[in-house]
Amino acid sequence: MRTLTLILATTIAGCGTAVTVEPVLQVVAISPGGGAANVNVDTNITATFSSRLEEATVVGSNVYLMDLRDTTVDAEISFDGTTITLDPVEDLFLSEDYTLVLTTSLLSATDGPLLSQIESTFRTTGDSPQNDLPIAEISGPAEVAPGDLVSLSGVNSFDPEAGSLTYSWSLDSSPAGSAAVLSSEMDETTSFEADLEGIYLVSLVVNDGSQDSDVGYLEITSVIGGGGTTDTGDTGITDTGSTDTGSTGTGSNTAPVADAGSDQAVVLGDTVELDGSNSYDDDGDSLLYGWTFVSVATGSTLTDDDIAGLYSATPSFTPDVAGLYVLGLGVTDGTDYGTDSIAITVASSFTN
Repeated sequence: MRTLTLILATTIAGCGTAVTVEPVLQVVAISPGGGAANVNVDTNITATFSSRLEEATVVGSNVYLMDLRDTTVDAEISFDGTTITLDPVEDLFLSEDYTLVLTTSLLSATDGPLLSQIESTFRTTGDSPQNDLPIAEISGPAEVAPGDLVSLSGVNSFDPEAGSLTYSWSLDSSPAGSAAVLSSEMDETTSFEADLEGIYLVSLVVNDGSQDSDVGYLEITSVIGGGGTTDTGDTGITDTGSTDTGSTGTGSNTAPVADAGSDQAVVLGDTVELDGSNSYDDDGDSLLYGWTFVSVATGSTLTDDDIAGLYSATPSFTPDVAGLYVLGLGVTDGTDYGTDSIAITVASSFTN
């Protein structure tokens, strides 16, 4: 960068002659400085002056950024009196030289123009800038009643770099026979009618303009008498909260307790092995088993007939599409019964 000598407004006495020298506009600082290397490609360029500039002279023909091909870089110019900021519309290229040009047409409101044009060159880094993944979060009810309108919001999603977000919603699974559809797949909010009892799984992906977030999930259970429970947002699959239940029993008989096993995560193509053998009856009665699909992944054509060993303790099935499958287990001792459920999350492939 060329350094300008400060000329003070003063009177020099000598040889019987007084000489008055007028002050001139100076550049106090430039960032990135001349000769700087490894400059981030998303950086802003600033120039600070010794006195307030004439705003009318702060235009693209008087202050601009050039690349190696002497092409002017498209940039937004802002001005706060003594500092000019250039904000390139797009990231600069990696490992390339750029030159900030300040012309003598820049004027101070009090001190006149620059005495000569200033050119300050810097070089960008060879590494891409850090850009953290945005975070998708869904807000909505965890439990509703059949027929309820389920309102969902992605307003709590965010980008660590404070970038603007776009939204992509999906209804990944719903109860068998449901006709539920999302009101919007691209807006910040969406909704659907929970037309049947069962479990609905909604997912959300947000994008910051560069990359997608991990998938955020919300599981909504539709049950008669349900409603009033709200999930404040989740970035992963919500646990089904499977709870062993039994009938109240009749007389001295104790209802059996159903245990469908722990929730599972598998890859499409795998056979899902179910195990209800931990179900039990306190009276020592033998148990009968029955399994059913509470809900299947969106697009799946599976029915209960596709469950091998439907009335055994250890049945199996093979998912036909990725998504969430929820199965219910019912056990009976011949008098009373108990129920439980299990969620099977099926991914299209392994992810590290």
